Amino acid sequence: MTRQPMTLRNRVALTALVVLALWVVVLTVGVNVVLGMRLAAQADGALRTRAQAAASTVQVGSDGGFTIRDTADDTAVDNGTWIFRAGQLVEEPAGGRRLRPIAQGLTDRGQVFLTTDGSAGSRWYAEPVRSDGVQVGSVVTLMSLAPYGSTERVVLVATVVLAVLLLGGAYLALRAGVGLALRPVDEMTGQAARWSADDGDRRFGTGSRPVELEVLASTLDGVLDRIAAVLRHERHFSAEISHELRTPLSRLSTDLELLERRADLPADVAATVAAMATDADELAAILETLLTTARQQHGVPGRCDAEEVVRSLAARWTPAPQVRRGDGPVIVGVASAVLQRVLIPVLDNAARYAESAVVVRIRGQRGHVRIEIADDGPGITGVDPLDVFEPGRRGHAHDDHPGSGLGLSLARRLAVAADGTISATSSPRGATFTLTLPSG
Repeated sequence: MTRQPMTLRNRVALTALVVLALWVVVLTVGVNVVLGMRLAAQADGALRTRAQAAASTVQVGSDGGFTIRDTADDTAVDNGTWIFRAGQLVEEPAGGRRLRPIAQGLTDRGQVFLTTDGSAGSRWYAEPVRSDGVQVGSVVTLMSLAPYGSTERVVLVATVVLAVLLLGGAYLALRAGVGLALRPVDEMTGQAARWSADDGDRRFGTGSRPVELEVLASTLDGVLDRIAAVLRHERHFSAEISHELRTPLSRLSTDLELLERRADLPADVAATVAAMATDADELAAILETLLTTARQQHGVPGRCDAEEVVRSLAARWTPAPQVRRGDGPVIVGVASAVLQRVLIPVLDNAARYAESAVVVRIRGQRGHVRIEIADDGPGITGVDPLDVFEPGRRGHAHDDHPGSGLGLSLARRLAVAADGTISATSSPRGATFTLTLPSG
């Protein structure tokens, strides 16, 4: 599958989104880092305050003994607090026996913090108890970090969700904004395309536009001017070719017609003259097709009913092709003369090789009209079906058909010039030519 190129609107929106996403990531990480540092500082401050409050209740006697004074809120002081004198336990909280080794390990390390079991575990702090500047004991306090960790997780999830919502809304807003900014460009491009095909004299001119769009309008006007000049030159050239070739060809056809009317011509000369007249008629048809192709390639507008054109041509052959119409509109975006020039070689080929019938199926599709011409003849033999549109190729090289093998080639050129396609398939039950043209 061919990957479709990204539109400018999506490219600009995604680029801005990536830049915004990087900035949001930096902000999110920064907020959570700062919050974590702030919560850690608060936990350390609370531990230090509790330890100092507990240390203030310790009185050191002259013999080095400890006396614990009662306070108004013993529960707040004693909760998670150990008091040691010279490494020996003096007081510990209820249920603190299991954690006593950790607390005791901090008594000889001075003022120190310790974290156990990670960020969701516990935070310890040891506050020295001094007498005359000498450490005689320690107060060790413990605090659970679970509330702080929970707060960090909640803030992290909240900031991530907020960042995702912000980026999603920003992308939609950016895409809509860029699309709104580029809408005048799309409109100008569509206008230039329509004018170049149907109205080569229209121009954007000057107007109240942004500077960038004014430059674009000036550039497109220059392109339209050059296209108009080319169209004028090609139309003039086509008219000159038509005049220069048709005039001698008409004289040649008239002379041959006069010769054919003479009764005193020998039989072999009369046959030669008849063959020359046939060749002249074929040359005139080829010339007309080429000129029609040239006009179609340079934007000659037109539209017609494909079914009406096919039915008008059907009477040329015996038996007449059967016309069957399917669903959908069958108005094509080419002039009837152009469609006739495409269909005549194909129908002539089908009628030549059909054993009993030629069937033409016409049906409208989305934006196109599909015309299938099928015969019940022997099919395409001797050449590949794709090669029958090459100039000079014939289905049967040794048949007695006087054609030169240019009809199908010219039909394909004209179909392509009309933004259509033509193809051929073959089977033992006959050949099928499929013509697809844009809807009108």
